[in-house]
Order: sequence, then C-alpha cells, then structure tokens
Amino acid sequence: MKRLVDKILISLNLIFLIGCSSTEPHSPSQKGFLQKKLDKFLQNEWKSTLKNDENITKKYEDNKSRSFTLQEYVEKSKVYFKKHPSNYEQSNIHKLDKMPIIGK
Repeated sequence: MKRLVDKILISLNLIFLIGCSSTEPHSPSQKGFLQKKLDKFLQNEWKSTLKNDENITKKYEDNKSRSFTLQEYVEKSKVYFKKHPSNYEQSNIHKLDKMPIIGK
C-alpha cells in the first residue's frame, strides 16, 4: 500500500513539474493592463519630463553605451517629482487613512 501511495505522489509531482516547465514565457507587451499603463506612463510623462532637463540629458541620455545605475534612477525621479508634486488629497495613502477600520 505504501508503494502505491509513493508511486501516485511521484506521478502527480512529475505531472505538475512537466506542466510548469512547458509554459511559454510571455513578452512584457502581452501582460495586460498594468504593463500597457506603465508603458504609456513611461512614454508620455516620464521621458517627456526628463527630456527637458539639461543636466539629466547631458549626464545620462547622451551616453547610451553605459549601464543603468540606481543613482541614475534616483536623480531622474528627483527631477520628475520636482516637476510633478504629489497631491496628498488624491493619494492612496490619504484614501486608506480615511477608511473606518484601517485609518484614523
């Protein structure tokens, strides 16, 4: 009886692993709504905002052969948020704070 249970468990594990390994990877453009929204944001807002800043353009955009660094993201985000300040009234944090159970 123990051998039968072992064989069934091994068979189920093999079926599961074979099923997982045979799925095809998806490209980022096929992943749906969030990916499309992110692509639209990057193209319309992020790049257009950073394109107008001379320091960022000189330092990062002109030199395409270098690799991406975290410092580059920090400097670009600082420029973006300076031009697009966040509104606390419309933020998700404010909306969560207003909820009766979660908020104050």
